[in-house]
Amino acid sequence: MKSYGETVREIRLKKGIKQKELYQDILSKSFAIQFEKGEHEVVLSTFEQLLERLGVEFEEFKLIQREYRSDEIRKLNHHFSIAANNYDVKSLYKLKTKLEEFETKGSASEILRLQIQLVIGHIFKNQGIEFSKMEYGQDVEKIQAYLLSKETWFLQEIKLYLNVLPHFQYELNMYLMPRVLKSMDNYQEGEEHKFVLSLLLCNFLSVALEKEEQVAQDIVPYFHILDELTKDPMLALERTVYLFILGKYEYKMEKQRSGLIKMKQAISMMEILDYPSFVQGMAHDLKEMENTRIFDEK
Repeated sequence: MKSYGETVREIRLKKGIKQKELYQDILSKSFAIQFEKGEHEVVLSTFEQLLERLGVEFEEFKLIQREYRSDEIRKLNHHFSIAANNYDVKSLYKLKTKLEEFETKGSASEILRLQIQLVIGHIFKNQGIEFSKMEYGQDVEKIQAYLLSKETWFLQEIKLYLNVLPHFQYELNMYLMPRVLKSMDNYQEGEEHKFVLSLLLCNFLSVALEKEEQVAQDIVPYFHILDELTKDPMLALERTVYLFILGKYEYKMEKQRSGLIKMKQAISMMEILDYPSFVQGMAHDLKEMENTRIFDEK
């Protein structure tokens, strides 16, 4: 793979930027020449200055560096999300096999493989299909141990947690959530902050509502955070999911019939947006709510 300096040179030439124009007051001429040959490196702050003058974002630079090919693990993560949302066990097994080709202990590929195994176990459990509960439990413990061993959580750990929290005990999630929110505070100025946080809260609240009524007061503060967060127009999809979860909460915990109306409205919106996997999951939850005896018969 080319060095960063060689890629900077490639971008500079294609944009018609002269060497002096790019490096003036940042690097000496001799150092800049060696940098573009891949013989010298620069510190992060200097590299950021160069990207700013080139008019290139870091994510775009990395894509150019890889000759417009997606990062392999990122690509597999994307395929995993699609397969998991569609309960596509066949595709999940294919991904798991592919990951085993270049996996090393503690690597991103191993963590992704464990996630895939958890999702497969979860799907089998819901469909009443035979699976190794012992192996499933061991996978859960491995991911728990991995997360709890980290003194500080970065985005990688936070994204992992939001995907696996449905497999954790409610008490552990209640213990971890304040810690995760504190870690997310560090990313308030980042582009992914609102999106990741909204996904985290949606997943947590959905799982928490599977518990009994005594959890009601525990999760109320998280509804308030998600409500404010999803008022951003860029989070319209997450807002729809939030309103569905809120409707479920109002019906199940507060005994309000209006909660069912919210749930039905959210499903209608997902139908309009053509998100069949969301519609299917929400419709299943709605049917369960309608079949649950919430109100005493008069």
